[in-house]
Amino acid sequence: MTWMRQPSWQGIALFSVRMEFWRSTGGTSAVAPLWAGLLAPVNQLLGTSVGYLNPLLYSANVEKAMHDITSGSNGDYSERPGWDACTGLGTPDGAALVTALGGT
Repeated sequence: MTWMRQPSWQGIALFSVRMEFWRSTGGTSAVAPLWAGLLAPVNQLLGTSVGYLNPLLYSANVEKAMHDITSGSNGDYSERPGWDACTGLGTPDGAALVTALGGT
């Protein structure tokens, strides 16, 4: 399976090599492996596992490492400043996340 961002599609475009087709996915199906891919080098840079990240994401220090998405819609929910059902806290800045979690 190959991952790539397709600007004209909602979510992330996936290409299945075995089945030879493209499809679009989003939501937790897309974000869970993306966060795992981000946290692997974060853990390596910190020299330890961040562990259960959810409570840390809502701390003032870590929230600053997120780019808040404040406009747009997914058709069911609209973005607004702060947490919203469409984009959660926004998108992470990996380098800022390492710093916020105690790295240098």
